[in-house]
Amino acid sequence: MGLDSMYSGFYSRCNICLIEFKLDTSYNKYMHLPNETLQGFENKLRSSSLSDKTIRNYLSDVSQFSSWMIMLVGTNEFIPSLSSSFIEKYRDSMIISAVTPKTVNRKLSAIRLLGRYICDNGILSHNPAQNVANIKIQEENEYHHILEEFKEYLEKQSISPKTIRNYISDVRGFLSFVEIKTRG
Repeated sequence: MGLDSMYSGFYSRCNICLIEFKLDTSYNKYMHLPNETLQGFENKLRSSSLSDKTIRNYLSDVSQFSSWMIMLVGTNEFIPSLSSSFIEKYRDSMIISAVTPKTVNRKLSAIRLLGRYICDNGILSHNPAQNVANIKIQEENEYHHILEEFKEYLEKQSISPKTIRNYISDVRGFLSFVEIKTRG
């Protein structure tokens, strides 16, 4: 029994409210984009000089972003709602979740390419991702030595490697949160 036949919709938490999303067969169930938009975007990526791995990553990145947008706006037709502020919120949510700056920047690149594709095909009049800034990679390195010392301290305390990874991830997330708050 397939997923589509098992469920007529699925539920997801968005802050406090519970939102129901109905499956729509004109949308790709993995990407949450209209099939023709998804296929065209994938063809555009494949016609470029990008590697297969980069294309796979970009398609996955766009899928994750579209899922996040659907949760935020409550419908799978999120493209009309797409704005720079939504993309900046997505970037900030990744920072707070301790996603590495390189990964955040790659995801933003994928979203920019999707925005360019959507504009080139007349779906939107402007690319909302065009002016969303990447994260400066050196920001991560600013605290790198402190995090390394903290890691060594935890190792001396005989804390498990998994717990250490979680602690370091939590501290990175907190430092990113502080950076966002002090940035304005």
